[in-house]
Amino acid sequence: MQRKAGTFRPSYGTHKFGDDYWPGARPDPDEVVDRLLDGTSVSVFGLRRIGKSSLIAETRERLRARGVKVLWIDLQKHDTLAGTLAAILKELAQNGGPVARIGKWAEATKILPPEIKARIGSIISSKIDAVSDSSIDDYAEALFDQIGTELAALPPGDRPVMIFDELPLLFLNAIRKAPPDEVPQVVARLNKFLAILRHWRSDDVGIAMVLCGSFSMPWLRRQYGIDDEHINDCDPVDIEEMTDADARGLIDACIAARRPRKWEDGCTDALMRMIPANYPGVIQLAYSKIKFAEDASLATLKGPLRHRIEDAFEDRYYVQFDRRFARYTEDERARANRLFKAIAAAPEGRIDFDRAAAMLSATGSPDDDQDGRELLDLLHSDGFITPSRSRGVTYSSGLVSAWRSD
Repeated sequence: MQRKAGTFRPSYGTHKFGDDYWPGARPDPDEVVDRLLDGTSVSVFGLRRIGKSSLIAETRERLRARGVKVLWIDLQKHDTLAGTLAAILKELAQNGGPVARIGKWAEATKILPPEIKARIGSIISSKIDAVSDSSIDDYAEALFDQIGTELAALPPGDRPVMIFDELPLLFLNAIRKAPPDEVPQVVARLNKFLAILRHWRSDDVGIAMVLCGSFSMPWLRRQYGIDDEHINDCDPVDIEEMTDADARGLIDACIAARRPRKWEDGCTDALMRMIPANYPGVIQLAYSKIKFAEDASLATLKGPLRHRIEDAFEDRYYVQFDRRFARYTEDERARANRLFKAIAAAPEGRIDFDRAAAMLSATGSPDDDQDGRELLDLLHSDGFITPSRSRGVTYSSGLVSAWRSD
């Protein structure tokens, strides 16, 4: 993608797309676009603030440039299926979807009581995207089924791509909101919702989706019984580190957009050495800490500004690892620490997959390593490691080794 000169605006903490999306970010959004246009759904999970939402926002823009309707449903503040229903209906209405037919069905059906019909009518007419009325959740399955029926009736070229951002937070918020005795019922509803989304992705309906999140779905399965098997039909997409050349290019673009005071030769090299992982978000966070500095000279960059940047990495990234690791049992943390030390000591930071699974098992035996493989899955979903049967097990990124101080 060719960038117009002088249009890039570096910033940290917001979705980046269009002229503000850096071409060296990986994977290439066109790869995601091609999968979605082929009818393949994808899942994008991982740490916060490494570039997931920017990748999906840029994917959305490129899909729209090809004439594809895209529904973006942001679920991070939702705690009811009613709210999700309202958000979907609002996006359908804004994109010429079959909302009127859904409304007519709601009026005519005998499944819904009068008060729920009135509530659905109000949601459709007002086009609101946040509803806390959990009474609608009792009828959510029927409503979502009807939406699926209407989507399936659309000509294939008119069917939208649906993006569900921060999907795990809907589940976490709904479960935490529920009284303890109602949690099993809430989990059952959420699992039905996941099953419905999978049905929408099937050939019977034909909706390509992007499922995104910063919270581990395997942890939701382990802790609450959320059935993450319902999303195993989606192709996983991982945010990858940029090459050193592209990372340097991003720093140069940031400097060209706003040159910090007293920036001099050698500063870019010094900043590159401070950055633990070449994610666009990490690079732009580092730049944001020197952008308005009174003195960004090489000497200051190696002193006070270095501390400022490292404190920012601690606050935005390493704390994420602290919180995630604290969820494990004491025994699991001890086993994980053995694995981490082995990875740090291994040539090229890589150890054999079966050895890693055995190391994580409670018995330490390769003949009894099922619990070790499950722990591998959890550590992977939390962003600590990248396991591969063919390529071995490594840290997921330089952020992990920096957090570990290996």
